Amino acid sequence: MELKIGNKTYKIEFNIEASLNRECVDTITEFLCGVDRESKNPIQAVLDSVKDKPKTVLAMLYAGLLENHGVEGDGTVMSMSDTKKLLKQYFAEHKDDEKGNYYDLYALLLGQMEEDGFFGLIGLEQTMKEVEQFVQKIVESNQANKKKAK
Repeated sequence: MELKIGNKTYKIEFNIEASLNRECVDTITEFLCGVDRESKNPIQAVLDSVKDKPKTVLAMLYAGLLENHGVEGDGTVMSMSDTKKLLKQYFAEHKDDEKGNYYDLYALLLGQMEEDGFFGLIGLEQTMKEVEQFVQKIVESNQANKKKAK
């Protein structure tokens, strides 16, 4: 995917460089998995999701820029600060269309992550499958124990 910001076209790619950036991976997985939201009521979980979206989008954009524009790329994006400047410019350029907000940029970046196989690369897909299987075993065990107790 490419984003035109100012007079430059930036290639967004979620591969090795993105997967090796711990801060980005942590922010993205915490947001997607809803860490620490289970204990709160559903409305609070939605509000927390909205509050976290700007930070998450910044981390996603930074991660997506690293492959082609970070240290191993052309060197135009060397920090989160560089990404903030690009994000600010991108929003300014798209303030009058559907792309000039965190929600729509999030959806765009998430789609690219899926297309690039990022979640498989970092092991999130397999981990979630294992968690689901573990939870299913617990549920089945609890149901079996309830039947035995009757």
